[in-house]
Order: sequence, then structure tokens, then C-alpha cells
Amino acid sequence: PLDLRYGDAGQLRLDGIAVAAARIKPGEAVAITLYERAPTALEEDYRLFIQLLDDQRNVIGNVTTHPGWGRNPTSLWQPDARYPDAYAVEVEVAVDLRSPLLATVYAGFIDPASVDDQPLSAVDGSGAPVTPFVGQVVVEPHRSLEIEAYDLAPVGVEFGSVMRLAGANAPTRHAQGALLPVRLFWEGMGSPAADYAAFVHLRTVDGQQVAGIDEAPAQGRFPTTYWRAGDQVLSEFALPIPGDLPPGVYEIWTGLYEAASGGALRLPVTAAGNQTTGDGEVLIGRVEIGP
Repeated sequence: PLDLRYGDAGQLRLDGIAVAAARIKPGEAVAITLYERAPTALEEDYRLFIQLLDDQRNVIGNVTTHPGWGRNPTSLWQPDARYPDAYAVEVEVAVDLRSPLLATVYAGFIDPASVDDQPLSAVDGSGAPVTPFVGQVVVEPHRSLEIEAYDLAPVGVEFGSVMRLAGANAPTRHAQGALLPVRLFWEGMGSPAADYAAFVHLRTVDGQQVAGIDEAPAQGRFPTTYWRAGDQVLSEFALPIPGDLPPGVYEIWTGLYEAASGGALRLPVTAAGNQTTGDGEVLIGRVEIGP
């Protein structure tokens, strides 16, 4: 159910949307049905659009047409009659191979008086202005990532029996003040119950943290609550190294925590895979920092 009102007078309404639950790939289409109505009779024929957006809000799929593919123009709508309007929206471009993508469904109507196809403004049921992002759909990459090209060391540590850190790599020598690249290769083992963030910490050998970065494993493209067994995600972190960090050997640790907890609730290690582990974390490497 939705309560979206389009146009300065709220002349068009979107009462609901149905988005097919199946995952799709580039070249495939997702079934989307809009439930539309107009409180009063309309003289104008408004076009509608349905777009699929990636995590950077780039359009990766689009349908623009009159309702009913032109067979049910808004000037023929009966006041307050609700019209189901079904479309198949194709993913037209490839998505990043590093992970599946949780695409956003953006739907609205186009002002017929506009010379440049401006969409009508939208408000919610309380009258607050909104951008009408009305649904989500999972888009899988068109092919598997060639993980062998990333020279990852095997890890095999399982977190919460739902996510596995299959591989990782980082430099063994690095300069003070430079960003330290760290790659983590994750595999889904099930469906996590929460959105998790990953942390990468640089510590002294006695455990003092000197640098760190926290970010979702798919870095904004694919929240962990949408993962399922078999999903593969490559994270690429750039860990900021202080310019005044004393030269020496440091350890790189990583793990996962519930994003809403701010780091307080870590996902426990449920299989260590012959690695050095701690409280919801695993040692993935050592690096010598110097001038």
C-alpha cells in the first residue's frame, strides 16, 4: 500500500504497487503493477514512468508511456476508480560485478504542460514532499566475478553461520600517510536477520587500534538482509594510515556488526577455519608501515 499524491492539486494518486519478488539479471524484466486513481475527472492526459535506479541513482531500466500502454489515458478515468496498471521493466545495463544490486523503483507522472518532461511533484499522505521511490528489486550480475584475478588468500571464517569471509588480501608493506587497500571476499550462507557493517582495523601487535574504517560489505549496493546462500560480494576498502604513525609491523583485523548498534553487537565467529580469531573478528594479515 502507498499514499502518494502527485501534482499541486493532488490530481493523481498512487495507492499501491506490486513488485515481483524474483531476482533478475540485465536483459531480464521485473513485473510491476501500479494501482492508480484520480479523485476527480481529468481533462489532461498524463504520461507515467517507472524507472529502476542503481545505488548512485543512475537509470538502469525505464518505461515511459500513457496508462495501460496508451489504452487507458487519464482523461478517460472515472473519479476515484482505482486502475491496476501492469508493466514489465527491463534492466537495460550491466551492474557492478562485485555484488548483486538492490535497485530502487521510482514511479511518477509527467506534466503534459512541461516542455522537458518534468515529473509532477509528489507528497505523502501527510502532505510532506517526497521523491516517489516506491519499491525495490534485486538485480544479479550478468556473470560471476572472476575472483582468481584478485590474488586473494583463502580465509574460510564463518560469521553467525550466515556469512563467510572466503578470501582477503592487503599489502605486506605500506607507506605512512597513504591509503591502505584491503579486499574482502564474502559469500552468503543464508539470510542474515539484520543489516551488517564490516570493520577493518589496523592495530599494534598488542591490540591498540591506530586506524580503521567501517562500511557495509557491499558498500551501499546490497544490504545484508537481502543476501541469500550463494551470493558473492567483493569489498574494496581504503584504510587511511596516519602520516605520523610510528614505523613497525601492524595487524589487520576484520569482522561484522549490526549496523544499527554502532559496533556494539558483533556477529560471532562460528567457524574459525584455522585462522586467528577474536571476539567477532579475524586476523587477515600483517603489514609493515614505514616512510
